Amino acid sequence: MRLPFRSFLLASAFLISACSGHQSTEDAELVIEPHQFVLIPCGPVTGDHPCALASIGGKRILFGAPAGVTSALSSEDLKLLDAVMLFSLRAGDTNGLSEVRNQSWEAGRDAPLLVVGPSGVDAFVAGLNQAYEMADALRIVEDGIPAGGYDAALLRTISGAQQNTVFNTGDVVVVHSTAGYSIDYLEATRVWLSSCKSETVPEVDYAVLCDPQTGADVWPLERAVFVKE
Repeated sequence: MRLPFRSFLLASAFLISACSGHQSTEDAELVIEPHQFVLIPCGPVTGDHPCALASIGGKRILFGAPAGVTSALSSEDLKLLDAVMLFSLRAGDTNGLSEVRNQSWEAGRDAPLLVVGPSGVDAFVAGLNQAYEMADALRIVEDGIPAGGYDAALLRTISGAQQNTVFNTGDVVVVHSTAGYSIDYLEATRVWLSSCKSETVPEVDYAVLCDPQTGADVWPLERAVFVKE
């Protein structure tokens, strides 16, 4: 059953305001326990494009990759990043993907980074990998191979991931559709993330979205949201 958009927007606003009692990336060093589910602002908080780093049971998934996305990500976040989920292939939503690719590799990411997105993401990622072949080679000649190894520079995709499960570690499951991403944690908490282009909102526990009917936008996140403590 779908709940009214107003209810989801209210829930989203409540989540953002309610976290004022928690530590934020602006007020203090953010401390996250391995079992928690936290949505963390990423990139310039005044940005127009959706972006959140989800720390879920020790996994790190980046949703959205606008320019400047790495400015709020620590070296540890970049090194341990599990995946990047793109909301669209528009320039505003993807300009930061090369930042994530290069800086996470230099931080020590030791495996190709999974990138999920709408139709066309395979060609998009293949083109980005190809564009950096020479730069990667020069980087290694001049500075040596980063700790993660040569092949870790690459981005990878899941073929046919238009509407299916794109990330599954048992405790964390991410399902992608043309409308956005649903995140399930421990089969008990479901979060919905979508951009302003989304027109569908499923039944979830918490949602961060833009209401296409009213234009009300809760992006960008300004403080960390502790979805599950």
